[in-house]
Amino acid sequence: MAINPQTKGKTYERQIAKVLAKAFDCDVRRTPGSGNLDIKGDLRNLYGPLEDYVFELKKQEKINIWACIHQSQLEAGYKQWVLIFSRNRENDYVCMDLQDWIALVQKASAYQNLTLKNEHDKLKGK
Repeated sequence: MAINPQTKGKTYERQIAKVLAKAFDCDVRRTPGSGNLDIKGDLRNLYGPLEDYVFELKKQEKINIWACIHQSQLEAGYKQWVLIFSRNRENDYVCMDLQDWIALVQKASAYQNLTLKNEHDKLKGK
């Protein structure tokens, strides 16, 4: 029996919301009406580490990646867009602007270097 595409999408949104909430220790929820309100995107995190991102999710066997990116960009407005997608029996994947990804990696690298420096300073007794 085929699963209703809307049900499949809502289930995927709840699943990814739980994954993100656990990973970032914050409250992530499905957007009521899937972005049809003032809150855009399929998921929302109004306060916390993900509040500057708008998430568009697709759980489909075939997607037009360019149409999905365009939809994500339109939904995001001034925030950073993130497209998360998958299909049956596959991993979840993330698509975002290259410059946004570079900025994330640079921030993570700077944090890691600062943490290592602090640990080094503790060992040296500074």
